[in-house]
Amino acid sequence: MKIRDRFTLGIVCGLAGNVVKMSLMSLAKKKNWAEITGQEKSAGMLLPSHQAYSPSGKIVGIAADNVVAAMLGVGTVYMLTSTGKDKALLKGLAFGEATWVSFYGVLSTLGGTLVGPLSPKTVLCEMVGHAVFGATAAITATTLGDPALFPKKKQLTLTAPIRSSQANDFSAEKTLNETHAKNG
Repeated sequence: MKIRDRFTLGIVCGLAGNVVKMSLMSLAKKKNWAEITGQEKSAGMLLPSHQAYSPSGKIVGIAADNVVAAMLGVGTVYMLTSTGKDKALLKGLAFGEATWVSFYGVLSTLGGTLVGPLSPKTVLCEMVGHAVFGATAAITATTLGDPALFPKKKQLTLTAPIRSSQANDFSAEKTLNETHAKNG
């Protein structure tokens, strides 16, 4: 049975993507490739930085990270239902990277969290984590979503269509001659 509701599908996709991202970031921290995880950064949005690393701070961080992931999953589903599910992996990667730059880059710089990465390797791990998040969310959406949610490829037009009665009236020569005749 496929999920027909975009919002529900988005929550499921965001949480699925976040499980993969959280696992990857936990591994990166254990391997000393990253100094913090997304949960700690999310906890820093709501708590002072010294509390973000406490056991209760970690719970707050996990909850906050999953709420953000669920909402980003909804965004992923709406993006895919608007643009189609073709190239979903690429669209998911791009969406994941856009959220990384937006949330982790811009909002962190503006003080959105009191916990920040200390080295480029942590930032690179976060970038990979968000790419994997986006890709997982998009693939989950196309796998679990009802096919009726996703439009077939549409032909995009760059100009307004000309009605057949107008087609004969538009010629550069005729328009130019009429302009010269009026201006004498």
